Amino acid sequence: VDTKIEQLSKKQELLGEYKKGLIQKIFNQAIRFKADDGSDYPDWEEKKLGEYLTHKSKKNRGVEVDLVLSVSNKKGFITQDEQFDGYQVASKDLSNYKIVKKGEYAYNPSRINVGSIARLKNYEIGIVSPMYVIFKLNNLDSAFFDNLYQTHFFKHLIKVGCSGSVRDSLNFNDMADFLITIPSSPEQTKIANFLSSIDNKIEQIGK
Repeated sequence: VDTKIEQLSKKQELLGEYKKGLIQKIFNQAIRFKADDGSDYPDWEEKKLGEYLTHKSKKNRGVEVDLVLSVSNKKGFITQDEQFDGYQVASKDLSNYKIVKKGEYAYNPSRINVGSIARLKNYEIGIVSPMYVIFKLNNLDSAFFDNLYQTHFFKHLIKVGCSGSVRDSLNFNDMADFLITIPSSPEQTKIANFLSSIDNKIEQIGK
């Protein structure tokens, strides 16, 4: 049994590494997808990322939401209990916390350089510390973007965009100024579906 578990863990790890390599090639356009009829998709266009983002900063003024969330660099959104082993570290006054809804993104400006950015998937609504930046996507496939911010290029943009003398941080306007190359919507969807199918295989091995 131990041998089988080890083999499956190794397979899961190898698939993860395989996916990382594919992401780099796809977003470098070393690999291109074709439409269902065999025709080529249009050339990718260089755009400012801000064209696809809407900044969100609604506060929990009426304290109608009490689910306090954090973003970890490995698991994405997690509850405060998971983050701090059951300790309550949030302020007793939650009215200044920011509301984040399912499908929206949040990141810690001082920790995005280590991967603390995620899309809310497991909860309909929650709140995060006032320090977090929250945004939603417009006309950009969310699964496509989930893979875009894992690329070496995007991480390089974060490194360059970070500023601050004490702790490097990235505000919303810094991210909005990123120049990125974006494919057409149909190719975005095809890329997202392909990479999601690999995620599903990795997840199945882990079960």
